[in-house]
Amino acid sequence: MAGLGRKVFTAGDVLTASDVQNYLMDQTVMYFAGTAARSSAIATPTTGMTSYIGVTGTATIPQIEVYNGATWQVPYGMSLIANVTTSAATSVQINNCFTSAFENYRILITNFNATGSINPILRLSSSGTVDPTAANYGNVGSEQTFSNAAFVTFANNGSVNYWPVGRLDTSGAGGSMAINLFSPQLAQKTFMQTVFGDNITYGSGGGINKSVTQFDGFQFSVQGTAFTSNIRVYGMRNS
Repeated sequence: MAGLGRKVFTAGDVLTASDVQNYLMDQTVMYFAGTAARSSAIATPTTGMTSYIGVTGTATIPQIEVYNGATWQVPYGMSLIANVTTSAATSVQINNCFTSAFENYRILITNFNATGSINPILRLSSSGTVDPTAANYGNVGSEQTFSNAAFVTFANNGSVNYWPVGRLDTSGAGGSMAINLFSPQLAQKTFMQTVFGDNITYGSGGGINKSVTQFDGFQFSVQGTAFTSNIRVYGMRNS
């Protein structure tokens, strides 16, 4: 049964097993190392149960989840899933960040710096293996320098096996990106949106991965040089 709420105990009351279970145990914040451990411990959760899920991998952030009568759900609109800082990396692989807990995701990449002008790219992955098929990726976008009113457009449809998601100029001032991914963990096409900028350029774009693979992660990289960055992945609740 669900937790019974609050009870005022008075001196001399008999503390029954039912009281302990329903007023205390079922209404505590219970700690579990991961969702599998929770499922093993609580075969039949009840509405209002609250749990704290600990770190189970590099792509997992501890979080509070509440059972709403049908599923375990974070009680807030956006949940930080991964927080990775890179230094002198040429690529970063983040696994197990797309799950059934959320349908849509936002990736924020800040403090992005490298030597030279580079174009960062993103590939979807499953079990640590990136999707290598160029025919699956398509994208369009445009960018504009602050000193030039002319737009530069770019597009590909199956010519490269990645999405271009940003830009970095040669000044070393750094840049940032905000990338939205729609339903990467579902067996259907995945859509992407990105906005990006540095101290010279601002741009935006979008793309599609036509595969119906259930992706659980992604690889962020640049070509031919090392970079530093902070990468945060957020899950966005539907309700």
